[in-house]
Amino acid sequence: MIVFKNFKIKLAIAFIVGAISSLYQLEDKNEIHIAQKNVTLNKNRQQVFEFVSNLTEFPTWFPNINSIKQIDSSKQMGIGKRFKMSNTYLFGIGESFSSITISGHQKPVLFEYLCDNMLMERNRLEFVSLDKHKTVVSWNIFSRKKNFIFKYSIGLLYQFYYGQLLREALFSLQLSTNRQKN
Repeated sequence: MIVFKNFKIKLAIAFIVGAISSLYQLEDKNEIHIAQKNVTLNKNRQQVFEFVSNLTEFPTWFPNINSIKQIDSSKQMGIGKRFKMSNTYLFGIGESFSSITISGHQKPVLFEYLCDNMLMERNRLEFVSLDKHKTVVSWNIFSRKKNFIFKYSIGLLYQFYYGQLLREALFSLQLSTNRQKN
């Protein structure tokens, strides 16, 4: 146990702990925007939407995801459908398990899901047709954690990490869709 004999040191430590505790309680009113990337795929919007919204196929092209399995297999794909995800932990340290819930499903324009991992992700994918055989996928990742300490400390690390992860995922997605027949 650390014992401080100087009253000024004790007072300073108490002030620092109090300030950190207060900041932990303060929340921003908006979600934290973690990452945003776009990719253009040489497929029509319907094909791209069907491929990308099939969560059980994510492990074939999204890095770090080991598996995604349906929890409620009787329910059709749509808002409220749930999945269980196994992925490699941040920086490959181990494995974690999360639940995924579909929160937006507007064929073939929007696909959105919530993940209950440490980041409390909300992933929003929008699909825009450029022409008959080209589609832009715009992928945004938000954190539903809103406290300031998270936002300006760990949140900054997640912004870098997820930016790189999303870049790799979209490159892999581009390669995967190019291998499929038109």
